[in-house]
Amino acid sequence: MEPRLIPYHNLPKLKNAYFHGRENVLHELSAHLEDSSPMAYGIKSCGIHGLGGVGKSQIALEYACRRIKAYKVIIWITADTPLKLAEAFAKTAVDLGLSDANTHQRDQACGALKQWLVSGRPTGRKQCRLQNLYLLVGVF
Repeated sequence: MEPRLIPYHNLPKLKNAYFHGRENVLHELSAHLEDSSPMAYGIKSCGIHGLGGVGKSQIALEYACRRIKAYKVIIWITADTPLKLAEAFAKTAVDLGLSDANTHQRDQACGALKQWLVSGRPTGRKQCRLQNLYLLVGVF
């Protein structure tokens, strides 16, 4: 199934009006994720860790909101339980048109999204090199 047209994002909400500070962390995220040096080619990953309630998800949301125009696809996945992870993968697959909304085919929808994510071809075209941001939040 061909994915729907992009750009696409499923951020849980737009900017938090009360977010302030953390500029050093946001700068580090930008420097790491947007590194275009030859040694930084390929998939880049970055983790934000800390105790519950210190603002990890808010930092990720703030980064995504500030950089929303830099990425063609932003996928926010709630992953604090295996069930929420599977549900979020299935919903995203349906949103992108990679699967239909039949709930009996959740595994198929999850598989379609996983294949799409690792293919490096978010539009199904071999020559496409779009930048994408995938956020796993609350990883169990």
